[in-house]
Amino acid sequence: MSATEPSLRELAARVLPLIDLTSLGEDDTPAHIQAMCARAREHGLPAAVCVYPEHITTARRALAGTQVRIATVVNFPDGGSDPARVERETRRALAAGADEIDLVL
Repeated sequence: MSATEPSLRELAARVLPLIDLTSLGEDDTPAHIQAMCARAREHGLPAAVCVYPEHITTARRALAGTQVRIATVVNFPDGGSDPARVERETRRALAAGADEIDLVL
């Protein structure tokens, strides 16, 4: 590696603030989300953490005091919900503390 090429650590430090750390597993638990957020605090903060709506509050608490945004998904994964349901889910996610909504159409 030449002196002008960034190390893996330097490259990660540049990239991490630009990406989302996502966990959308069917078996996600609050403990899993807390652990993911703890890893984010330890290894470099991402732009956002994306979780299912039921885990927004857990992620928000785990990342309190950071600039990390909380993202969630609505109408996921197939985009087949009716518009009224999508609106309700979006409003609930925002009320729970989501900063970003990834909406599948």
